[in-house]
Amino acid sequence: MKDDTKRKNYYRSLLRNLVIAILLTAITPTVVVTIFVLDAFRASYEEKVYDHLDVLTRKHKRSIDIFLEEKLMDIRLLAKTNRFEDLTDQATLNQRFNELQSASDRTFVDLGVVDHQGRQIAYAGPLELTGVNYSGAEWFEQAISNPFFISDVFKGMRGEPHFIVSVRQEHDGRPWILRATIDFGEFNNLVEFLRIGQTGFAFILNADGQFQTRPIADIKTDELILHFNDSIRTDQSNLVTRKSTPDGIEVIYAMATLKGGDWIMVIQQDAADAFSDLKQTQKTVLLLILIGGLGIIAASLIVSNRLVNRISQADAEKEPALRKKAKMSQQGIEDGERAA
Repeated sequence: MKDDTKRKNYYRSLLRNLVIAILLTAITPTVVVTIFVLDAFRASYEEKVYDHLDVLTRKHKRSIDIFLEEKLMDIRLLAKTNRFEDLTDQATLNQRFNELQSASDRTFVDLGVVDHQGRQIAYAGPLELTGVNYSGAEWFEQAISNPFFISDVFKGMRGEPHFIVSVRQEHDGRPWILRATIDFGEFNNLVEFLRIGQTGFAFILNADGQFQTRPIADIKTDELILHFNDSIRTDQSNLVTRKSTPDGIEVIYAMATLKGGDWIMVIQQDAADAFSDLKQTQKTVLLLILIGGLGIIAASLIVSNRLVNRISQADAEKEPALRKKAKMSQQGIEDGERAA
């Protein structure tokens, strides 16, 4: 009985050792290779996502910069090809404004001439702004100090978001400004309809973190500006990075400077959305590995069990012969002892 127990324990131990050896030999390389491949695939996929956002940001940066440059060029050309006396004549200014609207698909909302004291001495447009004094306006201080200028978006006297482009000229030794208001809606559309995945969208900030376009979500810009402002404004390059919001959501930000570094365009997308295909692929691969692992375990059990059974059967077949041989040896010893 004791021998039977020992024999059973021996075969159980042998079966366990065979299963472990097969599993280690078969599964360990699979696990190592899978981890390596999945990590390499993850890094490659993340790089492609970042590159895609970077390319998209650069593309829209160029589009917006070209839009602003074209509008500024229109005003510069108008100021260069017309005399101060012509542009301060109401009939001539109205004609030039109509021509400007026709050529730009009505991107320009109005047109005005402002003297060196900030008084608008001529105006063409839908509002009654002739004679308005802009001397205390921030944009006027910038415009009168620079050959040409594009302001931030502000509400001003209109009560609606807008921004202006202006050109400074001189007449009788005194500076004057030709200014035009850009249709905010058309400018806003350049970024408002940009969508990436389910959560990606774009917006524009100035250097102080104030929105220059209408955001489609509640965004905290203070930390965003603090996090990116130095690196962006130092080298004027694009930047793509990933950080957590105060709500704990991981977000990818792609940024680029506009308007000579005065504005920052931001494209943001939730990381979970950007990497949703990656997560799905990883789940599929892990499921396949799990199924394969279960198959290996089942196969190792079957093979090991059969092998142990054969060993057990072979031992059982040899046992009578071994017992007979042992008995004969014992008998020979006893015969020898009697003869002595």
